[in-house]
This record gives sequence, structure tokens and C-alpha cells, in this order.
Amino acid sequence: MSLRNTTYSISATLLITAALWWFFELPGVPSGLRRTSEPTPPVNVVIIAIDTMRTDFLGLSERPWIKAPNIKSLAADGTWFSRCQTTAPWTGPSFASLYTGLLPYRHGFFNRNFNSLDPDNPTMAEIFADNGYRTGGWVTIAFLTHAFGMHRGLQTGDKFTDHADGQTAHLVTASAARFTSSSSQKPFYMFLHYFDVHAPYTPPAPYDKMYVEGDPYSPGTPLLDRVLDPRINMEAHNTELYQWLNGVTDPDYPVAQYAAGVSYVDSHVGQVVSDLKEKGLYDETLIILVGDHGEHLGEHNIYYAHALPYEEVLQVPLIIKWPSSFEREVAVIEQRVSIMDVLPTVLEAVNLPVPDALDGHSLVKLARGKTSSTQSLLVAEQGESPDSYCKTITDGDWKLMLFKVESKFIPVLFNLADDPAETRNVAADHTDVTNRLAARLWEIFDPETPFGDYHVLSEKTVDEKELKRLKSLGYIR
Repeated sequence: MSLRNTTYSISATLLITAALWWFFELPGVPSGLRRTSEPTPPVNVVIIAIDTMRTDFLGLSERPWIKAPNIKSLAADGTWFSRCQTTAPWTGPSFASLYTGLLPYRHGFFNRNFNSLDPDNPTMAEIFADNGYRTGGWVTIAFLTHAFGMHRGLQTGDKFTDHADGQTAHLVTASAARFTSSSSQKPFYMFLHYFDVHAPYTPPAPYDKMYVEGDPYSPGTPLLDRVLDPRINMEAHNTELYQWLNGVTDPDYPVAQYAAGVSYVDSHVGQVVSDLKEKGLYDETLIILVGDHGEHLGEHNIYYAHALPYEEVLQVPLIIKWPSSFEREVAVIEQRVSIMDVLPTVLEAVNLPVPDALDGHSLVKLARGKTSSTQSLLVAEQGESPDSYCKTITDGDWKLMLFKVESKFIPVLFNLADDPAETRNVAADHTDVTNRLAARLWEIFDPETPFGDYHVLSEKTVDEKELKRLKSLGYIR
């Protein structure tokens, strides 16, 4: 063998040996050749879910008078997706989409009276539990409990649905602090559900006076005269839902109290974040603040409820505070995304495999300032009867709402750039767009089975007390 070949052979041997020392830290290896950097610490995951939270009430780019400093601070530390769309105008199917990355049509939870998440679709909590995470979840509505298949994968947790004063945020926040104090070497996944923005809008003191001007009970026309007039409010039949407005005459009062609920929940977001910081957990925790749906505050003749998939209900908060090891390049992303994108995003961010065939896709590239060729699927569903429902799809500035009423399809088309409040149906003026988007919807859904397969439950799966509460909130008729 030549000297040159001998030199190459020795060099190759040294490289291989050094590689073995580097990766396996064999005994006796000189300290100069050992791995000096520590492995990336495990990433904890915290989901802060705010029920009935409109994204335009965050106090970020709109309504700066709303005080939500903790949400604002969280957004400054991460990425705010300013146009995130949910998949349904109520809690069950929208949270199921968050958990599974699937449309209601595919995950099977769409009907209020009653059905549940398809057990064949793994939830976010199940995925983390299967990957060695300690999991816990605290929820404040029955739809997120075991009875509806929504507590799967959570090893510990509780539901707070019947507190005496109707306020449950403090119970959720206290549970979170106890969970993060539990001694364990495992990383954790924690789901926190806050219901205090939801109607009835009754924030505790001092928040109940934060935005109220004058006396909302001063002499005048009772607000209930308007709210319970079926010619004005399409939800007027749901009289129990509005009893908290007895005696109110100020039409600005409900909006002020809704905003106060946002500020109250913001204070609990601050407590959760402070707890993580005090325990040295904040930097290496992935925090997702997200809403399930928004709220009609008088738009489209609907008051203080969430009934139809208009933008005030579909647009929800999505803020992601990344772990310190994540290279975040973009602070605000205006591209339209979906609540279904949360699951694949979280899994990619913590280096876990992303399941195949999800309807959502990861937003990691966008947060890193890279172009993504995949557009979010911006589809939403409403309804529970094959003869009466609505499917929506958004493509660029175009949004089609396809209503089925008594076996007849009614298209409603909006240009969101020209008409963000959705006041002008231009379907007849743009039949090409209407037909194209309708065809796309029927590529996604089977018109013969518009809700796919679903699992029917008995009302006996929910106890009488919770059943009464769901009826008072307008979820069950």
C-alpha cells in the first residue's frame, strides 16, 4: 500500500472513531473529543383555549380600548395568526377539529343532540400521552368531557361546569398551577379551557364596571324587547339564554360586558404565564392560545349567541409562543389559516410525527419566514339535519355560504375584501365563482351524506344538572 493510501486509511479510521466518541461518549475518550453541548430539553405544551372569543376583541389591531395586556405580551413573544378560522360555530365540533386536525365531516362530532368524537380519530392529548408526556386537562363545559369522547388521552383533569356563581376561570387556573408543580421528569401537555367570555356576560368585580358608562338600567326601552323580537333576532326563540338582560336598557351594555369578560380571562392568562416563568418552565414551553368560535353581537340579526358561520363567529384567536430553541422569524402572519392547522403545527414544533391524511397542515414554515406551497383548508360546517345546514368555503377574498333549506340550495357569496361585514350577497353577479366554490365543496363532502358517519349518544350520557345547563346556554333544544 502506498504512503498516500495509508494516510487516507488512517484519516478515515480517526474520523470514524471520533464519530463514535461523539455520539456514544465511550469511556476513556479524551475530553476534547466528547460532545460538549447538552441535548435540547423536552418541550412542554400548554393549550389555553378561550371559549366564544372573537379575534377582533383581543385588543391587538382592533378595539385598542380593550385591556388584554397578557395576551398582547404573549403575542409579542410569539407569532400571532391574525386570520385564523374555525370549522364550526359552536364548541363541540370546533374543539374536535382542534384536537384531531380534521373537519367535523371527518371527525364525526357535529350534532348537539347528541353525538361524539369518532374513537378512531386520535386526539392531540392521546398522541402526547403515547409519546411519554404527562397529560392533564381542565374544562368548563360538558361537550369536552368523557361522555362526548373529548377527554381521551388526558391522564388527569376535571370539569368545572356547575360552579355557584357561573365563574370557573379561577378553578382552571388553580388546577394548572397544581399540575405544573407536580414532580415528574416527563414533559407535560396541559389543556386549559376558559368559558368566562361566553354568554351570559357576567364578569366578576371589578371587571363588571370596567367598560360600562352610565347606568345600564336607567329608564328606557328594555333591551329584551328588541332581543326577543323574532323580526330582529333570529335566536329570539331561545328566551332562557337572554334572562341575564332583564331590566337592561342600554344597547351598549352587552358588548361592554363581553369585552370585560375578555379582560377577565386575560388576567388568568397572565397568571398561567407567571406561574410558568416562576417555575423556570416558560422558555421551553410551547404555548398556544386559541379560540373555538366567536360571537354574534348584533351582526346579521343575531344577538349574543353563535349560530351561523359568518366571519364574526368564524374568526378566532391563534397565538403561538414557541420554545426558545425554535427560530421564529415572523411575529404577525396575515395569511388565512385554520384551527385544524394547530395539531400538525404543534407536533412538528416538538419533533413528533405528524399523522397522515389530516385536513390541517403545519404552520411552522410560515413562522420561520419560509414560503409554504400548501394553503389551509378554509371550510366550516353548521347544522345537524340533512335538510337544513350550511357549508362554507373561503378562497382568497371570496367566501361562499351554501345553505340547504327544505331540500333547496341557496348560495350566498361575499367578497371579504370589499365587504368584510358580509352585507351584500353577490352570488348572482359572480356565477362563475359561485359554481367553482360550490363544486369544490362537493369534492369535500358527499351531498347524499353531508355529515359523514357519526356516533349517536343517549341523553343519559350527560347528567341532569349538566343537561339543564346546556339547554340554558342554547346548545340543546
